[in-house]
Amino acid sequence: MRPYVEVRWGLGTRMNSSPSTLSTTSRRPIGSSLSTPRGGLLAFEEHDDHLWLVKVYLFAAWRNQGIGRSLICQVLDQAKELGKPVRLRVLRVNNRARRLYESLGFRVVSEMPERFVMQAFPRAV
Repeated sequence: MRPYVEVRWGLGTRMNSSPSTLSTTSRRPIGSSLSTPRGGLLAFEEHDDHLWLVKVYLFAAWRNQGIGRSLICQVLDQAKELGKPVRLRVLRVNNRARRLYESLGFRVVSEMPERFVMQAFPRAV
């Protein structure tokens, strides 16, 4: 992923690899369980008709442990309480993330040259 991003957007500077705190940006926070220290970042926004999953970043040491899946499921649970779908954008080249999103019920609803826009409706009880 990193080489693609650097070539595509001309990011020749070193990416910040230092740990940060997992956090959310929302008018309705989904709880302290998202505050896994030094793991990465999850951010979403609440709009009138949907929740927008803005960012899901996990540092390498935190990947492949179900953390990303769990965090996204919490956003889906929040959306269920609000009766709103969740939308996100994913780079076309990020097949791994797209497979994760699809396994959680997200489907491509529109396409852009570099990204897919995906949406999932709240999970049934």
